[in-house]
Amino acid sequence: MKQYLLLIFCLTAFLNLGAQDYKKKPIISKVTATWCPNCGSWGWDYMEALKDEFNNGDAILLGVHHSGDLENPVSDWFAKNLKNSYQPQFFVNNGQISVGSNNWPGKVDEIRDMVDMVSGMDAASAFNFDVAYVDNDNTIQSSVNIAPLNKSEGDYYFAVYIYENNVVNFQSQQGSNAMHPFVLRDVISENYWGDSFTMGTSSMDFSFDLSNTNWNKDNVGLLAIMWEKEGNDYIVDNSISINNIGLLSSTKNILDANDFRIITENDVIEIITGQSDTYNVALFSTQGQMLQKTELNGRVQMNAQDLPTGLYVVLIENEKGQLSQRIFVK
Repeated sequence: MKQYLLLIFCLTAFLNLGAQDYKKKPIISKVTATWCPNCGSWGWDYMEALKDEFNNGDAILLGVHHSGDLENPVSDWFAKNLKNSYQPQFFVNNGQISVGSNNWPGKVDEIRDMVDMVSGMDAASAFNFDVAYVDNDNTIQSSVNIAPLNKSEGDYYFAVYIYENNVVNFQSQQGSNAMHPFVLRDVISENYWGDSFTMGTSSMDFSFDLSNTNWNKDNVGLLAIMWEKEGNDYIVDNSISINNIGLLSSTKNILDANDFRIITENDVIEIITGQSDTYNVALFSTQGQMLQKTELNGRVQMNAQDLPTGLYVVLIENEKGQLSQRIFVK
């Protein structure tokens, strides 16, 4: 078995790969507040529907708290940059979706159409996480490779943001233990909009000390955005995200993939091992949501009948190590 090194070899199991060909990866932002009744009623239901719709990773979901006890200076700036004026409001990149209590069920298809349209557009930038993990000192370490811009003009800024998924916190209409998805926490820069980016190929390194936070590092993810500045506004050119980087931080061994078979057919995910050990198995969406968990003793099956078609991540672990594998469910 191999040890985790600076290059986390299972990184791609959680990586949303969408920027390499200069095609845009859209961000769906929910501007919200914990005290807001509508944010916890129809706004909550709409966000849950969007999580199901984009479980395949076609878009990045983000919870932007511009007020309440999950607000922070970065989320406040982010909301203002989107021209937020009330809550809840939903945006695809910088474009607002007109949605309310009476029409939100029909707006899932509308936002799908908007995401598909944006995804077909060419971006000026293309980039990818090369490394992203939490080290033994509880510090995020990340490196991003950025291809040359394919536009000769423009004022561009690059930023890496930190979000935390499944934050347990009060939410009006949901109670004290609501589980907030993809909460924007901070930015790894002195500026909310990141740092100025010039034309050439670049590799940029980022680090952030988690020691002074109470965030669950296993649920922490990174969102990279290339902004194009137009006047005083910052417009999303492209983005990419990686979920659950704390799961990539362990000093545990990587289990040998040859010891496991994962079969997806007939609405069942079957995991088989010839090893005599007992393993914990968890199934995640590409957005980092844990969908199922079970134990593996030789052979186990997970029900895939109600899962939307798309990519998922199986995490297998015990006291000896862990292994993550991407699977496709039809």
